[in-house]
Amino acid sequence: MPMTSHVTGGNNSCPGEPRQPITIFLVVPDQERREALAGLLAPLGERLIGFERAYSFLNTVDEASHGVVLMDLALPDIHSLVVIEALKVNEIKLPIIVVSDDARSNDACASINAGAVEVIVRDASPGIIADVVHRQLTRIIHKGCRAA
Repeated sequence: MPMTSHVTGGNNSCPGEPRQPITIFLVVPDQERREALAGLLAPLGERLIGFERAYSFLNTVDEASHGVVLMDLALPDIHSLVVIEALKVNEIKLPIIVVSDDARSNDACASINAGAVEVIVRDASPGIIADVVHRQLTRIIHKGCRAA
């Protein structure tokens, strides 16, 4: 079952315009790591949902989903590259940040080629992880305001 946290972050909306809440989707198989990341990242979004398995994540998101994905490169059920491809095929346009043991590995590079926006190393400092997620959330907010 996905772990869900509702938070009230900063003002993440365009002036005078209602929209879907911004969600941080954590697709991280290790429960302890997922909970630590949730504690770190929850203040940045309006909602956070954690998943142990990629299939649960894919069954939850749709083309109306609004937010950012932080996904482990090594998933227990399907390869992260398959997840990225499934999102593209289903026209689910969420920025994907991949977490890898080695940002220079073939799979990490392939994830960028497949459509991930960034790769960060698993042992990156909490500040770096939060900065990367915050940068993607900020892009979503600004893109939405310009489209309005």
